[in-house]
Amino acid sequence: GGYDVYLNLSHDRGATWKRTDVKLNDDPAMPAALDHKLAVDGDRVYASWMTRSTVDQKFKIVVRSSEDKGEHWLPPVVAYSSSNQPGKPDLVPTPAGLVLCWQDVGAARCSRSADHNKSWSTDVLIDGSDGTEGVFLAADPKGRAHLLVAKKPSNDERKRLNLFHTVSVDGGPFSNLQRLNGGE
Repeated sequence: GGYDVYLNLSHDRGATWKRTDVKLNDDPAMPAALDHKLAVDGDRVYASWMTRSTVDQKFKIVVRSSEDKGEHWLPPVVAYSSSNQPGKPDLVPTPAGLVLCWQDVGAARCSRSADHNKSWSTDVLIDGSDGTEGVFLAADPKGRAHLLVAKKPSNDERKRLNLFHTVSVDGGPFSNLQRLNGGE
């Protein structure tokens, strides 16, 4: 394999741990697990990672879920599959479902799961995200998904890295990107 993702858990705030780690990327057709992300929503735990299939040679973002605080894990679900390698996928739970975003060939893309990782929507391009060099995703206490996009605007001759923000409310589409820094 090489790069794997293991999980262990504690029921007493870290005083003791389960005897055996759980290997989450246990599919031999997708041996490596890179860019791991762990997200928690009540008793549900979600782990995501990027891999490349040895069967079709496509890059995948895989999400695995547990409905009992990590005691047992459901089979992995492929949320994204493409010949384009995604960069740094990020995952957050919201009241409307899971949101997954990543960098894809110089732009930001996102997908959603409204059924706790049983299925994923077709990914969508974030308008105006051309030149993306990184993404960071977070949910606020009201359940809104906030996406921070680091990019070099095409009209910036000095190619300075700028930060842009977009938000999704109640599982709706992301708003227009708003520049947070780097402007004149």
